[in-house]
Amino acid sequence: MTTPEFLEQFSLIEKHLFSIAPVFDQKQGFFNLLKYLQSNKILSDDLIIVLRDIFQIRNKVVSSPSGLSLSSDVEEKIKKVKQDLKL
Repeated sequence: MTTPEFLEQFSLIEKHLFSIAPVFDQKQGFFNLLKYLQSNKILSDDLIIVLRDIFQIRNKVVSSPSGLSLSSDVEEKIKKVKQDLKL
């Protein structure tokens, strides 16, 4: 998975998660959204853990000036999340 592909997939997931929490203020950020979704039992704890991992990878990708080489493990995590969210 290339960096642009990863960022595109992350964006789709992020938009979907914000759409299932319409009362959540997007200005609070993605990490706080995950806390909100977990505390309101909207998503399973297992899915939240995977989403946090993906978010950390996203932060590394964005902060890297030359991009990162993403492993097949990252692609599998993205596929799992998309499947669980029915995307």
